[in-house]
Amino acid sequence: MMSFFHASETIFGARVSHIRSGFKRFFQEDKGDIVSSLGWMAIMALALVAIKGIIDGKLVSYVNTVFVHLDKVFNP
Repeated sequence: MMSFFHASETIFGARVSHIRSGFKRFFQEDKGDIVSSLGWMAIMALALVAIKGIIDGKLVSYVNTVFVHLDKVFNP
């Protein structure tokens, strides 16, 4: 006769392996979708940071200093 702890470990182990195999199958089938979603999230994060920088005015002053330095390099 199995003890309660042994039975619960067996059930828990079966559930964990079932969940693990489900995640493995999901990542194998939908890997491109996940990578694509992460890529678009990164692009949107950069766009939001740029928009916030433009609104705050910090990005505009930074871009102006970059162009001033470029003018110094190309027009000595």
